[in-house]
Amino acid sequence: MLNRNDVRTQQYIFRILLASIGGFLICIVVGLDLLREPPELSVYGPVKIALIVLGLGMLCAGRFLRIKRISALLTNVCITVVSFLSTLVLIEVFIYVLGYSPTREIIDVNEDSIPIYFRGPTLVEKNFYKRRSGPDIWQGKVLSAWLKYLGIEAEVYKDEVEVVIEYDEYGFRNPADLRDWDIVVIGDSFVELGYLPYQELFTTQLGRILGKKVKNLGVSYTGPLTHTHYLKEYGTCYFMFF
Repeated sequence: MLNRNDVRTQQYIFRILLASIGGFLICIVVGLDLLREPPELSVYGPVKIALIVLGLGMLCAGRFLRIKRISALLTNVCITVVSFLSTLVLIEVFIYVLGYSPTREIIDVNEDSIPIYFRGPTLVEKNFYKRRSGPDIWQGKVLSAWLKYLGIEAEVYKDEVEVVIEYDEYGFRNPADLRDWDIVVIGDSFVELGYLPYQELFTTQLGRILGKKVKNLGVSYTGPLTHTHYLKEYGTCYFMFF
């Protein structure tokens, strides 16, 4: 027969294991997702950071599990987390076993077939910020190519005009000979506009209207922190006076 102290000890060990498993699962799942997509590239970045903190807290929660009120709360949180993550894993395994894939109808897909506009920046710079490599060029029907890659047939784009999209040596939509400028515009896909030729970009038209040289630092799949980095590294123009 187990006495009361033995039962409490077993409960305490169970809660520690539960908290450790839950915290470990959170840290692994969210950590891998953060490696794939930094917080600044996702609208859920703050949530992911909060989950990492929760996971680390659960890993370090052993000393608090002897406190009755805290123990009950943490136990409920752990059970919820472990159940939820376990369900996600089972769903993923079930889908994998069934062989289901959202792109199963797509054949002969390779990276070159994907318009540059719809590719995230991959070249890692200092402080882990990313930009596109360059110079680069892509020719074709941007929107139609992307929908085809997704396996979507869109009649609305059947008359889309084929365009040539060029990027400078740093992966931005500027002429290769742009060495000085008066205005810099930073942003995401709304600034890059990778489905329009250079002459139709609003930054190009802005420069034409104002009679100024405008540099476009727009890159899709980026956020404010990356934009600040772009502005600091590529937005400063040094004029030399002789």
